[in-house]
Amino acid sequence: MKSISTVVLLFFTLTLCGQETAIFDKLHSTRIDNAVFVRYDGKLFHYKKKFSDNDASFIEISKNGTKEFQISNDDSNNLKLYLAFYNPLQYTITSAATEIDDSNYTAITTFMNQLPKDMSFMTSITDSEDKVALSLSQVKNYDSVKTKASERKLIEERIKEVEKELDSTPNTSALLYDWIKMFKASIDLNKLIDPLYFDAFKKRIKILQGITAIETYAFKNVGTTINRISVNKPINTLVSAAFEKLYKAKSDDFEGFKKELEATTLIQNDLVSAMDKSKTNLEQLKKMMVDDIALLEEFLHSDSTAVKDKVFRELTTAKLVMIDALVSDKVSKNNQTVEQLIKLNKKLSEFIEGFESKSDVNGYKLLRQDQFAWSYEKSRVYELKAVSLAADGTTMADSGNTIKMKVHKSQGRLAVFASVGLFYTPFEYKNYGLSDDLVVETQGDPVYFRPAAYLNFLLRPKYGDILYPLFQVGVTQGIKTPLIPIGIGISIRNRFSLTAGPLLAFQNELDKLTVGSTTDDAGLKDDLISHIRVSWYISLNYKL
Repeated sequence: MKSISTVVLLFFTLTLCGQETAIFDKLHSTRIDNAVFVRYDGKLFHYKKKFSDNDASFIEISKNGTKEFQISNDDSNNLKLYLAFYNPLQYTITSAATEIDDSNYTAITTFMNQLPKDMSFMTSITDSEDKVALSLSQVKNYDSVKTKASERKLIEERIKEVEKELDSTPNTSALLYDWIKMFKASIDLNKLIDPLYFDAFKKRIKILQGITAIETYAFKNVGTTINRISVNKPINTLVSAAFEKLYKAKSDDFEGFKKELEATTLIQNDLVSAMDKSKTNLEQLKKMMVDDIALLEEFLHSDSTAVKDKVFRELTTAKLVMIDALVSDKVSKNNQTVEQLIKLNKKLSEFIEGFESKSDVNGYKLLRQDQFAWSYEKSRVYELKAVSLAADGTTMADSGNTIKMKVHKSQGRLAVFASVGLFYTPFEYKNYGLSDDLVVETQGDPVYFRPAAYLNFLLRPKYGDILYPLFQVGVTQGIKTPLIPIGIGISIRNRFSLTAGPLLAFQNELDKLTVGSTTDDAGLKDDLISHIRVSWYISLNYKL
């Protein structure tokens, strides 16, 4: 029966898991000095340990995979994590960092907690017949001045100036064509001979000229330069073209993307200039047609139908309504389109600022800077998540790729881990009793198989990955007192390990008394003291 129990326990010992795979992943993790450079090519993440212009040095990280690193340097194990520039219109990449327990340190803590508490032992109209012809015959008292050369010359010069101003009005304006035609046909030249009237007239003509910029911005093509070529296109077309150039820019070409952004900013500047000019002109035009309507009528013949029947005033009111209904709304929509480009360029400018720094590596953004000082007993997990974006900014289905980069302090070629397992030992506790008041040694209590908590030190070989030297120390509560197995051995990958070594046992033995001495129960108990005795143990672990 005893032999059957021994076989069952031995089989149980052999089927216990060998060393955890995570321990071996940690042992074979990539050693880094003080930086990791990461880039994303649209499908996979890649990394390299040192900066260089050679893309061939990048190493691929499998999709949704985990890569382990161990860091070691003389600057408090300072780590810098860099991300290479990428086109933010094509992808979005987010990052996060968390702390996790470092198995090397938790193993020690776990083992210490297993020690016995009682240590007493341990976006047209044509110009035609609308030209106004003015002459001296239109001036009152013409007969009295036509013989006076000096006055005649002054009036002729003023007439030319008025003609020049009227010729400068936007005769092809789709919005104010009939209004301008009525205004020019009803002009009272006599009033404009007066310098004060003429100055006020010129100021209003200048405001009226602003309708061209307003109509161009609202309904026509705006001029700008694209690839050093002058173009005139609707605002929506220009903004869409600018976005498309940025969206299609190479994701891994930082300097190329900066040039595309600079070109887009030039388009933005031309559109903003047109927008600001249109806004100012529209405000001045509406204000003139509301606040200066009486003054505008003063420039016209008082007996003209336009003034006498208030036709000009009514037409002005109608034009204001049309401007509010058509122009203001269209200008507002175009403004929104330009604002979108402004926001986009600003956002992209701020984005690329993170990738250009005199103190760091150009073309890379410093994501994290952490230290793994000697007193730091954790590991850090850096998670990078990339998602592809469509041209409208929505995420593309099944385009996600999330990788994790685990970084821990390097312990060289050593990994520490805790485990629980069974060992075999031939150690047997001695027992003493009395027979006829004489001290006798009675049947002993053999240990044979016993579970134990182990602290293991696994060494990665300099060459190869089959045999790993192993040192362990364990502790277990024996039948009566703690047992401490201390052994060395080998682990064949993560499948099988064998350790053996001395077993320290605390044995109660006779002090002054000897077998055969005469005493009573009290005397026998008082005489027993604990001694460290050395036996041996063997532990086999196999992963099915």
